[in-house]
Amino acid sequence: MMEIIIHVAIAIYWTFAAIVFCALRDGYTTAKECLAVAVFWPVFCFLGVFVVLWRIPFRSAKQIRADLKNKGLLREFDDWIKSRGEKS
Repeated sequence: MMEIIIHVAIAIYWTFAAIVFCALRDGYTTAKECLAVAVFWPVFCFLGVFVVLWRIPFRSAKQIRADLKNKGLLREFDDWIKSRGEKS
């Protein structure tokens, strides 16, 4: 039974690898680059999950300022920062 599960996992892995390889094979990438992505796509997916999870609690100052600007609160925030600097 375990052999069947292993064979199914390998078949799924190589099926996705072939799909990735064919999708990337255009005029801009070389065959070596396509092959590398096709072989190591699980690693890229695994690392991508950590990148997405890392960005959720730790937002950059640029993202925060963009959100404040979109909400129309950036000017008030800048005034508040200036008033804090004058107190100390």
